[in-house]
Amino acid sequence: MEAKINTYKETAATFQIKRPVLLQTHKSNYHDWNFNDDDFSVFLHCFLLLKDNQLLKAIQILKGSKKNILNKYLLPYLGKKEQTLMSSTTECINIWPKTNLAQMEYNFICQTIFGAIFNSDIVPTTLIDIGTGDGFLLEKLITVFIKLNQKIDIVLIEQDNVLLEETYKMIHCKYPTLNSISLINSKIEDVDFHSFNLDKATTIVHAASVLHELPHFHKFKVLDKFKTISSNVFISELEANHDISDKDFVSLANSAYYFYSGLIHDTFMSNNLSDNEKTEFINNYLIYEAYNILINDYRNRINYHTTQLKWEELFINSNWNFNSHVVKFANTLPNFLTFHLKS
Repeated sequence: MEAKINTYKETAATFQIKRPVLLQTHKSNYHDWNFNDDDFSVFLHCFLLLKDNQLLKAIQILKGSKKNILNKYLLPYLGKKEQTLMSSTTECINIWPKTNLAQMEYNFICQTIFGAIFNSDIVPTTLIDIGTGDGFLLEKLITVFIKLNQKIDIVLIEQDNVLLEETYKMIHCKYPTLNSISLINSKIEDVDFHSFNLDKATTIVHAASVLHELPHFHKFKVLDKFKTISSNVFISELEANHDISDKDFVSLANSAYYFYSGLIHDTFMSNNLSDNEKTEFINNYLIYEAYNILINDYRNRINYHTTQLKWEELFINSNWNFNSHVVKFANTLPNFLTFHLKS
């Protein structure tokens, strides 16, 4: 145990984010690796605790107790109960567009969508934006879409009603020539697409960083629904391997380590965020998500990022034709995936 602690302490202190330290250190006895309370907590702290003195404090607690370690130390570190954290994530999401990765993501999404449309005969009449959020990316899309059709209809689907209303006001004020702006305050899996009366050939559906919130079966159902409203769907997601069985916990832990370490590192490196914003985003959003992935069973995981191969299997099983676009930003960051689905 002491050797493991030293290894993880060094990893956390130097914050070297390459491959998961779990496999590097224990490759020889990979199949014998058993996550008991102590091991599991040390693994969590190696990338969730960002200051060395916090890690030392965690180790002291680990030595003194083997029961309820996560609830005894990790939640007090976060400084809030889980219920409070849930209500604070909206503010944290608003920070996301300022990170380096988000800016690269958004630029690539726009290039991919506009490239596909300009190389076709499509004149879009409707843009359905799923998971609108704060409208940062939507605004970039509208700026170019109105060059093709100033009277385009916009449909915004967002489960956070406050964000939805704020984005509507911003879009309505900035783009007065739009034909209409419709608001749907709902989770994507609950939307009744059959009630839409749209021209599928000229309707564009855009869903960026939305479908990873759904487990495998619900992803499949939503992809099937999309076929009723559009012949051109664009889906963008970061790549990870969180949509897997509870039985494959080692793979899940490695995926979470690589994924969230990369996002934490990217947040630290952003020149567009203050120190307070970085702390807020890391503690109340990134760490919160990682924590929930690793302590919950599959049904309650709240995050189901998956791999390019599994996405493509979903598209095939949903009878979509598709083009895949993959960007590898850096060794420290998750791959970025954008898919153009065509029917």
